[in-house]
Amino acid sequence: MNKRKTLRKVIYKMNNSFLKKFSSRKKKILSIWNKLRIQKEIKKTKTFNKKSNQFLKTFKKFISIKNELNTRFYNLKREISFVEIFNIKNFRINSKSVKNIIERYPDSQFLNFIRKLTIKNNNGVLSDKNNLLVNFLGIHYVDHKLSIIHLQRKNKTTFIKDFVNINAPGDLIGDFKVEKVSEVKRIIEDVINIYELDDPPIILLLGSSFFTVRSFGDNELMVFSDEDPLILSKSPFLPVNTLVQYKRVNGDKKSSYHRVVYAEKEAIDSWINVISLTNSKIATVSCSSINLIEKINEDSISEYSILCDIEENSSTILLIRNQCELDSTKLPFGSSIYISDKESLNKQFFSRLINSISKILQNKKIEFNGIIYLHGNGIDNMLALNDYVDERFKKITNYEYQINENKDLNLNNHSSILNSFSNILDILTK
Repeated sequence: MNKRKTLRKVIYKMNNSFLKKFSSRKKKILSIWNKLRIQKEIKKTKTFNKKSNQFLKTFKKFISIKNELNTRFYNLKREISFVEIFNIKNFRINSKSVKNIIERYPDSQFLNFIRKLTIKNNNGVLSDKNNLLVNFLGIHYVDHKLSIIHLQRKNKTTFIKDFVNINAPGDLIGDFKVEKVSEVKRIIEDVINIYELDDPPIILLLGSSFFTVRSFGDNELMVFSDEDPLILSKSPFLPVNTLVQYKRVNGDKKSSYHRVVYAEKEAIDSWINVISLTNSKIATVSCSSINLIEKINEDSISEYSILCDIEENSSTILLIRNQCELDSTKLPFGSSIYISDKESLNKQFFSRLINSISKILQNKKIEFNGIIYLHGNGIDNMLALNDYVDERFKKITNYEYQINENKDLNLNNHSSILNSFSNILDILTK
């Protein structure tokens, strides 16, 4: 029994001694750790303060540079205004002011964009008369005809510098959609190289058959939404494959109207993909006839204006009222079966066309006795063989453009395309 007590005392003393030593070591360790931690925090704080000071200096320098760039960009931005045509941004340039900016800020990176657009007797400088010469590439497609044009704009005049027309097979480009994007892209790039252009902004014009226009009154459409069931119900395409562009007009004192342009999303996307792959900027994607009918209506004293866009395989009738409603109707016939040197076939075509227009007006309860305007590659081809035109119709006259006299460009059958690009350039550079 005594031995057991003695053993317990020994074990207790050992444990107590170990715990004291451990506690003492623990305090020492904590003391050392705290010193190290404090030193580390002080060092970290000094480092942070040093980095913070460096950051503040760098940030102040950045703000200074940013303010200087903003000032330069603001001066340039004043001379480049952006407008929207079918939601694609475009530009206009005041050449005299741009020249002054170039002289004041010769090293500005923002001016690289301008230098690419300008030419200097084919090298890129403003002319002595301060008229900025801007290069564009025009692409027009309808009825398997791909036209690629080198356009120049100077002093409100469009210059047709070069022109190529390609018959595109159906496996390359379908009726609407680009089937082989990489091959069409290569064709466009080859033509750009032949024209010796440097990433020119591209104007893409597609035929009226690509688009459908409908108008809605305020009582029908209070707030615009491209997912509105009413809007989608008027689309000729499936809702998931419908592209919608919207414009509100206030030509009528009593009410305003909403013009909605429908296009097939898959088809438009295929063309956008082609242009994007060329690394050129898109100046605009549009329908020439919609722009033309608006211009005709602006200059007309009649309440209604009518434009017939005649393609080879179909025709589109656009009807507009005093900057208010604008609607289009697609007809299932074009000029292809009427192209002949016989005047009788021209008369048959115009008789069929006037009957279709009369039905459209009758359904809308509209009386119209004015001139009906003609436009399109189909009417160009038909009148090239026989120039007979019914007295109720008038072909759109030549817009201001000049054709390059140094090249033998046979453009007699392409006046509608040239008028279209001249008109769109009037809008872009206004």
